[in-house]
Amino acid sequence: LQVSQLEELLAVRHSVFVVGGPGTGKSQILKTLHRTYANMKLKPVWTDINPKAVTTDELFGYLHPATREWKDGLFSSTMRELTSLSHDGPKWIVLDGDIDPMWIESLNTVMDDNKVLTLASNERISLSSSMRLLFEISHLKAATPATVSRAGILYVNPQDLGWSSYVASWIDTRQAQSERANLTILFDKYVPYCLEQVRCNLKTITPIPENSMVQVTLCSLLECLLTDHNTPADSPRELYEIYFVFACVWAFGGALFQDHV
Repeated sequence: LQVSQLEELLAVRHSVFVVGGPGTGKSQILKTLHRTYANMKLKPVWTDINPKAVTTDELFGYLHPATREWKDGLFSSTMRELTSLSHDGPKWIVLDGDIDPMWIESLNTVMDDNKVLTLASNERISLSSSMRLLFEISHLKAATPATVSRAGILYVNPQDLGWSSYVASWIDTRQAQSERANLTILFDKYVPYCLEQVRCNLKTITPIPENSMVQVTLCSLLECLLTDHNTPADSPRELYEIYFVFACVWAFGGALFQDHV
């Protein structure tokens, strides 16, 4: 559904904010639509930029203070390169990183109806009709109303995905049928209770999304623990439960304050 919504937004807007927390599937939505375009032989082009990894000068270019020579920026050179492509396939510049007023204000003229990036060198680079700006972000706290009004917004609700879909997919990758059955029972038995305890009664040192606790930490620990050596074929459920509880302790308790444990 959200892939279709993104396509509809891109048809009427040349700038789109894809908003959602970590692990909610924002990147997968973009990749799915990109692969769809590729299967349709539309020759899509995707360029990924992390605007927080460089300074504003490195992003948009600057005049060298000593030589007065113009140094092109990462975003400006990427935009110029995509503009020079002759085919009419979709061309995306994906800015993957939270919005910062230091650089987003420089894109206001690109995001509005002018579709022009004006550099400090007075060069003007126009956004072609097939080019789109996509912002993959977790929130819009630092964006002004003027910035938000210039783009479409696709919100990815973390509750729409949850952890169960990923877990079901991960369990399907396990080879032994008995292991898949045991893991399904153990996930249903322990994970909802552990998440409820962390959510209501415990406090983490740093905010960690629930999906990340399950997908990134718990499943990764189980990958390491449930080896052929540790869990031979037809191992009893009690053995799986020992490893599962150990993984849960670190997945859900590893980032807790000590005085809350």
